[in-house]
Amino acid sequence: MYLAVIWKKIAKPLRYLLVLCLVSYLVARGDLDLPSLAKFFRLENLACIGLLFLILAGSMLCMARRQQLLLAACGAAVSYCVSFKVVMVGMFYNNFLPGGFGGDLVRLTYLRQGTGRSYSSLTGILLLDRVLGLVSLSACALAAGAVLVSRRVIALEAVPAVFILILCLPILSVAAVTCLRFPWLEAHFKKWVRRSLGTAGQEFFLISPKVFRQKQVLALALLLSLANMLLAMTGIGILAAQLFNLQAFWPYALLSPGVMFIGIVPVTPGNLGWMEAVAQTVYTLFGIGGGAVVFLIWRVIACAFSLTGGLWQMFTGGVVACPGEDA
Repeated sequence: MYLAVIWKKIAKPLRYLLVLCLVSYLVARGDLDLPSLAKFFRLENLACIGLLFLILAGSMLCMARRQQLLLAACGAAVSYCVSFKVVMVGMFYNNFLPGGFGGDLVRLTYLRQGTGRSYSSLTGILLLDRVLGLVSLSACALAAGAVLVSRRVIALEAVPAVFILILCLPILSVAAVTCLRFPWLEAHFKKWVRRSLGTAGQEFFLISPKVFRQKQVLALALLLSLANMLLAMTGIGILAAQLFNLQAFWPYALLSPGVMFIGIVPVTPGNLGWMEAVAQTVYTLFGIGGGAVVFLIWRVIACAFSLTGGLWQMFTGGVVACPGEDA
């Protein structure tokens, strides 16, 4: 008990200390050359930065539509404009509030105001939204790995079997609980989720069957998740091509889902330093340098783009009502 109390007090400072250590390590090794990073944001790269902004906008449009679909399927309909605003403002807070979960709390607050649903019910819906995103990330990582193996960029025996299993876990978990219906596995999975998330976990298991029974909604939500991932892969590939050469597009784009899959583990606040360290390690394993640089610039561009969400909230005084809609 005392150890749990002590850990709760020191966990957050330790995570921030880990950010400092990871970034310092990458800088000391020369993997992050900060002055050279600053040179990327010059007028000659303005067209590339504008294109990356458009890709991020497309990604937000996909996320907003997926969120709207899931809300409507669960009886909490909002307009597409409202859903897009909620996603944009959530992205802003996710990037600029410590911890990486600030955006979800803001989305919950505004969706509660816009739909009148309980926080636990909306948390269950947002959890389902996250699960579908994780499934699409897992699928893209597996598909990209298959392409790399087929092109003999990597040998299948060189990929650890444990890593392949971890990539498959989100897909297998959803299939086991929703389609294959293994009673023993389903019971233990539900028990673990409810113990971890409380009432939100209970709501998740009340809400998810409603969505999974609506095959068209589920298929469209998964397609939007895949489109979101493909846009992110394209953006990272374009950024690598701009930084290095055109030949860098495919390896950077194809390896990026695997990097993101490992990098989303909440080791540091907002995964700062951790994602870049994972990127540098993964790309170096395949004989490609510059992973930390690419992912740090991608982070900076995403943060700059998310400022539009903060400004939107500031000048509209709230995100629930859109022009022509009742507040």
